[in-house]
Amino acid sequence: MKKIIIILFFITSTTQATHIIGGDISVAWISGNTYEITLQIFRDCSSPLNAGFDDPIYNAAIYEDVTNNFVQSVGLPLTNTFINDLGDECYTPQGLCVETGIYKTQVTIPSPNPNGYYVVWERCCRNASISNILVPTNTGMAFLSYFPDADSNFNAYNNSTPSFGTYPTDGYFCLGKINEIDFNVTEIDGDSLYYSLSEPLAGFSDNINALPNPSPQPYPAVNWFSGGGYDATNPLGQAPASISIDNFTGILNAIPYSQGIFVFGITVEEFRNGIKIGEIRRELQFEVLTCDDNEFPTIASEDSLDLLNHPEYFYNGDTVEFTHFVYPESNFCIDISAFDADINDGVKDSVWLTADVSLFNQMVTDPIGFEADSSEEQIITEFCWFPTCDDLENFNSSLPYSIVFTANDNACRGKNYSFLKLIFEFQEEPLDFNKLPNVFSPNGDNKNDAFSLQANINECFDEFFEINIYNRWGKLVYNSNDILFEWNGTINNVGNTLPEGIYYYSIQLNKIDIPKNGFVHLFR
Repeated sequence: MKKIIIILFFITSTTQATHIIGGDISVAWISGNTYEITLQIFRDCSSPLNAGFDDPIYNAAIYEDVTNNFVQSVGLPLTNTFINDLGDECYTPQGLCVETGIYKTQVTIPSPNPNGYYVVWERCCRNASISNILVPTNTGMAFLSYFPDADSNFNAYNNSTPSFGTYPTDGYFCLGKINEIDFNVTEIDGDSLYYSLSEPLAGFSDNINALPNPSPQPYPAVNWFSGGGYDATNPLGQAPASISIDNFTGILNAIPYSQGIFVFGITVEEFRNGIKIGEIRRELQFEVLTCDDNEFPTIASEDSLDLLNHPEYFYNGDTVEFTHFVYPESNFCIDISAFDADINDGVKDSVWLTADVSLFNQMVTDPIGFEADSSEEQIITEFCWFPTCDDLENFNSSLPYSIVFTANDNACRGKNYSFLKLIFEFQEEPLDFNKLPNVFSPNGDNKNDAFSLQANINECFDEFFEINIYNRWGKLVYNSNDILFEWNGTINNVGNTLPEGIYYYSIQLNKIDIPKNGFVHLFR
């Protein structure tokens, strides 16, 4: 499959374009073997001293993929410019200004060509304030994309590359917060897309040759600043900072923990019928700001509903875990609370409380339901579960039953989520030996005719049990391993009738190290 490279050069000026903060190239099929090339460049417009857009761009170069043969040069006129909107109703960044420049032209290329084509534009240099790469003022940029022309049977693809769209309104990172950014990539041909973080390309330009002559691939990547652990998959540095992109939705999630300006790259691969046919790349640099926006909601279980007395149990943007002991064949219920104190323009935030019970329901006998709910400022919802003997039998301590509850508010930017994980472990409801009778009268009147535990007995536990009853001389008169025993006042319930008096018992459970000893009066 052949691809074409378009390399754009500014031959009217050799000044360094330190104002450029990102961009991408896309290709749209028009008809036959005619395509429209669109170069989208983002520049920093925060200072009047920053250079404007080059107009026009000369010598865009188209290359054949696989062979890297030069195909043709193309000039790109500047067709549109506009200032991008940044921020939302919660927060508007101060001091940031991004202007978009759009360059468009149509080209006719040799077709059909199974090798396809690729296109690239190079420019130097980058902002001196960039935090995560070495010598940014001597590091260029290469914007690159690949597009197919025909398959191996010379059948034309008539394909357009995916399109990133314009600069995102939330094109910055908020310090210490979960930043969720959707680049709104569109794909008009219905092909499958796969997203990944990728190396920003430095290309062959530098501060001596800001607009080098076109060159074929491969293109050198930037040199990362090693002191912060930066690389293509960690452009924000070492943990706890993190950044990731969903391979199938393209949603970017980032949590920065240091201020600065950070370069990163995104690649979108295009697949048709399981075969990769194209690729488009976007490079960006985002500034990390201290944003004055919504705080995270808080979430807690019934253990900690009193916020004033137990503030340590309320967590913001984090996951807190509680372990609860449950009894089989006994209903367990607990209140889950979510709270959000934010007020915007005099209106209290709403808070949502949800739970993912799908995995839990795959493991337990009786699936449970939990309805998502929402309310202004605070919501309290009850969660109930009736564990069974089968749940006890299938219990695995290394993978206990658990549910994660989520609280999120109507924050303007990304995810304002907090999480509560409830972990369930089984325990036997302790026998209340205080309920053991100290007198019984086996006289056949059906009133107190037998001596038994008379306690809440859970038969789910298959455990050792033994009771021994002795007369006052220490002779064993009754023995049973049945936790549901009933002694009728005879020797082992089948022998001679025993006289009135005091009898002594010893009960052994495998969960009790020391036997429970006591006495009972037998009256007739």
